[in-house]
Amino acid sequence: MWTFKQIVDSLSNYEAIARDVAQGYSVVFGGEAFKIMLQAVTTILRVGPRNGQSVYAAVDEHGRAGAIAILTDTEDVREFSVLHAAPGSAGQQAAETLIHGLTQETKGGSAPHTMVADTLLTGDVPWDAILTKAGFSMTRRIRMRAPLSTIPNLPSDMDIYTPTAADDLRPVAQCMVESYAESPDRVLHPEMRDVAVAERYLRRLLLNGATLITLCDEKLNPVSGGLIEMTFPGNAFLLYLFTRPDQRRKGFADRVLIRLKRIAAVRYVANRMWLCVSAGNPALEFYHHSMFEFSVEQPAFYWSP
Repeated sequence: MWTFKQIVDSLSNYEAIARDVAQGYSVVFGGEAFKIMLQAVTTILRVGPRNGQSVYAAVDEHGRAGAIAILTDTEDVREFSVLHAAPGSAGQQAAETLIHGLTQETKGGSAPHTMVADTLLTGDVPWDAILTKAGFSMTRRIRMRAPLSTIPNLPSDMDIYTPTAADDLRPVAQCMVESYAESPDRVLHPEMRDVAVAERYLRRLLLNGATLITLCDEKLNPVSGGLIEMTFPGNAFLLYLFTRPDQRRKGFADRVLIRLKRIAAVRYVANRMWLCVSAGNPALEFYHHSMFEFSVEQPAFYWSP
């Protein structure tokens, strides 16, 4: 029998959980990912969540977790950072208890938010069946990667800027929202439905170490831009690449991506860049042209109260 609960102290089997999660990430991202995830998950489960995170689990009568979720809560969305379950039928039952508890708690909140699981789900359980049964919608995502060994030179006449969290980010947020208005990826980015929400989300990412660049017109209005962050040593992740709809097919996104690759290679000392894009996104052709290759298909899930 599993019980859903929010975890405020350490779980008795937190070390085994952290090791299993780290192992799942190392299969995709390599050995360095194992070290980083092992340390990060161990710290969260032993010391407790911080920086807007929360931990939920399905636990047995001995206080051992059969499934856990680490979520990042903002004013607008609940994002899964980790979703893991033990293998076998017991793990599946624990996962079902966990997801049911999360949807019920989120529905009952004073301001229910969309939940998004656009991350690597670990544990040998049928997460797609468990989440869709609980009311989550699923979209097919393509995980792609590109080597950073050869990067073209940039034209010298580019008005590229690197805004920080202290700058006025509203013009960038406006550009991002316009860019995502008709994107198949929009369902996984509820933060891109409102300029004020996008601005808050963008500032939080920059405060957490992400790098933003924008390409501006002669009036210094952003027409294109992108955001990357370091995931694991040697790996950078492209979080967003955006261009205003009326400025597409002019080579702006290509220029921004080249600059982001250079930043990833030099500042982050990365040797590859990753991204996730919906299977039906027309941008797939652009990414193939930009030396990104298919890695794996990864479903993503979202739930709205």
